[in-house]
Amino acid sequence: MDLDILEANIKEISRHAAGAGLKLRPHVKVHETADIARTQIVAGTCGVEVGTVEQGEAMVEEGIDDVLVSHPNYYGGPKGEILKKMLARTGL
Repeated sequence: MDLDILEANIKEISRHAAGAGLKLRPHVKVHETADIARTQIVAGTCGVEVGTVEQGEAMVEEGIDDVLVSHPNYYGGPKGEILKKMLARTGL
């Protein structure tokens, strides 16, 4: 992966979104790494979107505190407990 191209692309899309008055919340499915998510946030995104509770938990554990879980599927049981822990860590 060419890090310079990645960073330039992140900055460009963030600039376009800001110029249009939009909040950008990229889905982490493509990269699934907190380092890239942090780069996106520094560039101006409002946070990240994840598909599952477990992906959200991983992002929160790495210090990403604005996470939207698009497909939580379960609100009780083990996944519900993960959601509770995520909310407690991010202070929401």
